[in-house]
Amino acid sequence: MRVGATTPIGNVDGFRVEAPGGRIGWVEEMWLDDEGETTAAVVRLSNGRRGLVVHDEIDEILPEEHAIAVGPGARVLELDPPHLGTGADGALEASWATTGNALALPELLASPLIVRPASSESSLLGSMVVLYAGLFVIACLLTGVCFLIPYLVAGRAF
Repeated sequence: MRVGATTPIGNVDGFRVEAPGGRIGWVEEMWLDDEGETTAAVVRLSNGRRGLVVHDEIDEILPEEHAIAVGPGARVLELDPPHLGTGADGALEASWATTGNALALPELLASPLIVRPASSESSLLGSMVVLYAGLFVIACLLTGVCFLIPYLVAGRAF
């Protein structure tokens, strides 16, 4: 889904963040506006730093691949450490702000291909084949032991 100026981002928590050259990180959390709509995503970069990708920097959301795509010139804003304080009503409030500086992106990681089985039946069939093959091997070994012990003791297998 292409993201336009009014397109809501939605829930992208845990999605990969892809640039044209490869993966730059993962979405760690989402930032909401006053209406509760996601307007930015906190990205955990592959070098361990955290940055903020705002709505305007996201080109496309790929829900099937659990990824969001950013353009080649996308800015990832540097985040200050989170601050904990008390609000007007005495409740604890946590805040996290950007410094306004753009982070230098780490070396891009090649995204692995995600291969999913066509359906759950194929994985079930594979599991059944492995199970019955294992049972066959165990039965053959037990039968061999049943003939080997009398042969070793009496000199005859039966």
